[in-house]
Amino acid sequence: MASKNNFFNRGLSLLTNYQFNNNLIDDANGYNLTGINITYNNGNAVFNGINSEATRLDSGGIFSFTDGINDLPFRIETSIRFNAFTQQFQFIASKRGATNSLCEWNLFYSVSTNEFRFNLFSDGVLVDYFRLSYLITPSTETIYNIVVDYDGSGTLNGLNMYINGVVSNDKTEVGNYTNMIKTGCVFEVGDSSLSTNYFNGEIDYLKIYK
Repeated sequence: MASKNNFFNRGLSLLTNYQFNNNLIDDANGYNLTGINITYNNGNAVFNGINSEATRLDSGGIFSFTDGINDLPFRIETSIRFNAFTQQFQFIASKRGATNSLCEWNLFYSVSTNEFRFNLFSDGVLVDYFRLSYLITPSTETIYNIVVDYDGSGTLNGLNMYINGVVSNDKTEVGNYTNMIKTGCVFEVGDSSLSTNYFNGEIDYLKIYK
């Protein structure tokens, strides 16, 4: 895993800290979420895989990882447990608009290919992007701690994903990645803008550093 010294030397600050202790409050900076059909279990947010989601409008680009010209370093940390595998794609967190031109990033599990995936899109389209994949057949009995870490260098080597402390070695540049864009699309937890990729399980916490 990337060393703590390298992490803090990049100057990252805690942007959001969702602990999901019976609420959708951000304990870091007040970027609270609005939830639909979310319940709670022992301090975890429960998503039903059918119509549960937590969202926040992001016209100011709070959840974007770019200054509009260059990529910025970021880190995403979360802990999840699956309840069932009812959707082909189960989105954990994303900033992805309803059209292809509004795609920034997404973190999800692909049931059809048995992979955790993180995509970082270039110029908002589904043609040029970085893709990290971690092949695993998950269990509903296992807690998965996920970390995505990026140094903002614009290179695939600068982007890493860890599942329970093990780094993903499946890293691919699809097309020709150049840089991210800043959009006004919604930040979502437990779904994507397509409303067909609902997460079915529990999320313990979600932290984003930027």
